[in-house]
Parts: sequence; structure tokens; C-alpha cells
Amino acid sequence: MKKWLSAIFVSCLVSSTLLAQFPVTGNWLLRTGDDAAWASPAYSADTAWSSIQVPATWESRGFTSYDGFAWYRIKFIVSDRLLESQEKRYLVAGFIDDVDQIFLNGTLLGQTGKFPPEYSTEYSDLRKYLIPPESLRKENVLAIRVYDGGGPGGIYRGPVGLYTGEQIEHLFQVTSTPHRSFYQLPSSNGLLAAVYDSREHAITQVLNHIYKQYNEEKSTTNLLRSAYYNVQLDTTQYDLATFSEDQTEYETGTGIIHSVFKLDPTLTLNTFHFAPFGSNERIVVSIAELTGAGVKDASLKYRIKQLEPTAVHLSQTYDYDDDRSVQVNVIGWHPKGKNAILQKMQQFLVDYPGMTSLYEEREFWNSWHANGTLPQKLSTDEKNLALQSTAMLKMGQVREQGKGFGQILASLPPGNWNISWVRDMAYAVEALVQTGHYQEARDALAFQLKANVGEYEHFLWSGKDYGIQHPYQISVCRYYGNGNEWSDHNQDGPNIELDGFGLFLWTLESYMNASDDVPFIREHWELISRRIADPLIANIDGYGIIREDSGPWERHLPGKHFTYTSVAAIRGLDAVANMALAVNQDEQADEYLEAANRISQGFRLYLIDP
Repeated sequence: MKKWLSAIFVSCLVSSTLLAQFPVTGNWLLRTGDDAAWASPAYSADTAWSSIQVPATWESRGFTSYDGFAWYRIKFIVSDRLLESQEKRYLVAGFIDDVDQIFLNGTLLGQTGKFPPEYSTEYSDLRKYLIPPESLRKENVLAIRVYDGGGPGGIYRGPVGLYTGEQIEHLFQVTSTPHRSFYQLPSSNGLLAAVYDSREHAITQVLNHIYKQYNEEKSTTNLLRSAYYNVQLDTTQYDLATFSEDQTEYETGTGIIHSVFKLDPTLTLNTFHFAPFGSNERIVVSIAELTGAGVKDASLKYRIKQLEPTAVHLSQTYDYDDDRSVQVNVIGWHPKGKNAILQKMQQFLVDYPGMTSLYEEREFWNSWHANGTLPQKLSTDEKNLALQSTAMLKMGQVREQGKGFGQILASLPPGNWNISWVRDMAYAVEALVQTGHYQEARDALAFQLKANVGEYEHFLWSGKDYGIQHPYQISVCRYYGNGNEWSDHNQDGPNIELDGFGLFLWTLESYMNASDDVPFIREHWELISRRIADPLIANIDGYGIIREDSGPWERHLPGKHFTYTSVAAIRGLDAVANMALAVNQDEQADEYLEAANRISQGFRLYLIDP
């Protein structure tokens, strides 16, 4: 699962052949367990320890399914120049998952994070420790104690080495110049997704669904390897796969990806790629607009590599009298085969000649945003960010008819998590509610109220039932594209998460309050109360809080008590109490409010550090 969603503690120590200098990467020595004697340079039994690559997680180097303490050791030699230098010297030990203590020649240089029983992970911090002058010798022994509480552990990423103060300033220098850090821009109409890579200046993915998997057996297919434009002008050929663009960006608040290529002083190519919301088909449109004095002598070609046999490509070129040429390319797919999409694509080119489909797509987005609301007094940059953010949510919502309709993905391709998680979807729904896009919020809520769930009402693992213990409606983790419940399993069983129940109720109340759609609550009240709110009450334990679960860190089984899960339950039960009042169910409102208060009391007793 997502690395940053795992609660992780790890530990390690080091020793190997003498090294000429730092930075040190390569094979160190590692032993699981915990013994203070391993910090000493006099310790000599490390020859029996295991060899491990640094940096790398120890799970990736054969130490699978191990959580707890471990030590690394390594020996190294420093140069006379460095030893005699009056500069400050630092040990940089990379990124360590999760907690570490670092010893140089037996001297503790420092610690990052907290070891159990007051465990606190700092896996995202680069370790940097000042070396006291008297601690560094010609021959040195470095020992690192690490604790990992779950998932991957160890010195998982560099840099690792010995640095002077000047080098440290360079290493930690932060650029003040904004720069592009991600190069792939997705476009989706909820049916199909395309990905434009601004390094290759090409569409590198056209996916026949926007989600990762339809069901357990059926995954989404990429329909091509690449698709890009080529311009021929007299004897000069401009291959855009190798020709840098002058600009690539979304047209603000849309899924339209616009690139500008200044081919020569007299010739400019604008390209536009988008999956049109104006169509209810799985198609992606690419438009090339070539302008300039040399247009009449130029030819446009759209080069497609490895198009799947199930997909269809159509192209149409339009020449104008104003030094302008336009080519429209459409790639499409249909679950019933090529014949089912071919005629629709042909009609699309008839209905939307030239730049018409682009104009229509812009109008769709303008109209969609006009039906929403944004906070007042936003700067231009803030407004543009808000418009683009809501556009991404719109593109991430599945529009395929059927049980999967309405679900919102945790990411769009090429992000690896184009899957609907209950938790991610809750925050997406809240964002849609707060920006006035009530229909999309309602569709996401309705999806979850109609989804096929219930597999984990009872789930035996190691002789214990970790199931919900009550009929329920919200998935314990996530959903397949077809709307069926889906939980990821590993050697520690599935993720059975309870925070989603409270989060769903929170966003449902938020939708009701903003839209005044009380009839929606009344229509589904029996399901809301008996299969979403009541399971929360059934899972209050003897401490008065929500029982151990896999939680927001997705810890699988047996799980632990998560503050977040109980907070979500308190908020959700308070929300369902207000919804009960709205549909004239006063007794149930009292019941849910009492349960929220009960968890609040347990929370104060057991989940607050004085």
C-alpha cells in the first residue's frame, strides 16, 4: 500500500570491509534484534552478520516480513586531509524507516524519532548529525540502531556519507525557482483516460477505463504505446517526439492539455489533447493547429505506435485560407468491439469538424464551473488552482453505467492508485459539496449506498473473527470498477478499516445541509441507519472507543486502536443524529448522539496524552 499510509518502525546496525572514503553505499552488515554491545567498536562478532545493500529496504534484500529492531555496522577510513580539516563534519545517514540512533566509534551522534514504548516515526526526515571532532578517527566503526513498526524498513534511501559544512550547505540547498516536477498530464471523461507525457511530447497511454481493475480478474488495458504529431515542411521534418515544446499546460479548469511548438520563426504548432465530456463514448481527441506562412507547403501526420487491435483510429485534415491547417485525430474503444465504436467516431467527426470539438469542450467546462461556487476574494492564482483541482475531481469520477457509476478514484492514471478508496472518496465528496457540485457529490454517495459489499461481516484469521460483526454497507477498504467491495490482502490478512463508516456519514450530512436534499436521506434512511451507523455502535469496545482495526495506516490484521478511526466515528454518529432529526426519527437521533458521546468519553480517557 501507499508507503506514507503505513505506520512503520524499523531498526539496523553496520560493518563491512574497510572503505576508502565516504559517501558510503554498497554492502553493510545487518543483524535483527537489539543489543547495546553492538554499538561498540570493540565488538568483533559481526563477521557472522548478514550482508545488505545500502540504501535499500531490508525487505527488498531478503529480510521479509520482519518488523522490530535491527542494527547496521560498517567500517571506513577517512583521508588525512579530512581528518586534519578544521571544518565542521557531518554524518548523513539518508532516510531511515522509522527510528534511529547513530553511533560513531561508540559515541552517540544523535537520534531521530522515538523508540517504543513512546514510539514516533520520522521516516520522512533526512538524517544529518554533527560529528564531534574527537569522535572521528583514521579508522572508524559506524553503528546504526533502527526500529521498524511495520511494512518496509531500514536505510531505504540516500544520500549516505561524510560531508563537510560546505558540502552540507550544497546538499541541503533548496532552489527558489519554481520548476516542473511531474511530466505526465491525464485527461479523462469518466469513461476513458489518456496520459500526455511532456518529455516525449506524446500521448503515452489511452486506457479503456479510468480505474485500475473492473473486478478481481479483469484489469484495465492500455490501448497504445505512443501517439504524436510529425510536421514535414519542404525538406525539413519536425518529429515532435524529439522536438521540445515551448509550453505544455492544462487550459485552466479543464482536462484540455495544450502544447505549443514554435517550429521555426514562421511556423507554430498548437496541439490539444482531451477526452471529451461532450461525448458519452470512450474516445480521446487530439487536435493539431498549424499556423504560419509556410502552412501550404507543410503536411501533418499523426504517428501511432502499437495500437491495440480492439481500438479504432480516425483522422481528418482541414485546410483554411488564413495560413492555417487543422488535423483532428480520434482514438476510440468500445466493450462490444470495433464496429460498435467506429460509426460513432465517424459521426463525431461529422458533428464536430475542425476545432469545433475543442470549442464545445471549453464550453462544457465553463458551464460546469458556473454551476459551482468558489470562496470569495481569491487571487487569480488561487482561483485557477481551485478550478483545476475541481476539474481533476470531475475527471476522476467514473461515468460508466452500472454499479460502478459515481465512484471517485484516489488518483487518475498514471498514478498507481486509480482505485476508489472510501477514505479518499470522502474527502473528494466534501470538496465537491463545498464547491457547489452537488450532483457529483450525490452520485458518489449513491454509488456507495448501492455497492455490493458484505464479504467481511465475519472474517476468521488466526482463530479470531475480525469481521464487522454486523450487516454493513460501506466497504472495509475500497471498490473494484464494477462496484464490488475490494480489500487488499497480504501475509497479515486483509485491511478491515472502520474509519470509512464515520467519514461517509460526515460527508452525507454535509451534502444534505448544503443541498437541502432531505428526500435523498429519507429514501435511504433504513440503509444509512442500520448498515452504516449501527455497525459503528456494534464496534465500540470495552474502552468506549472503536475497536482495533486496520485504520488509516492500512495495517492489515490484527490492527490497533487508531485515534483517527474513533474521531471519524464521533463525527459520523453526530452527523447521523442530525440526519435522523431531519427525517423525523427523534429516538434514533438520541441513540446516535449517546453513542457519539460514549466514544468521546472513551477518547478522553484513553486517546489523549496529558
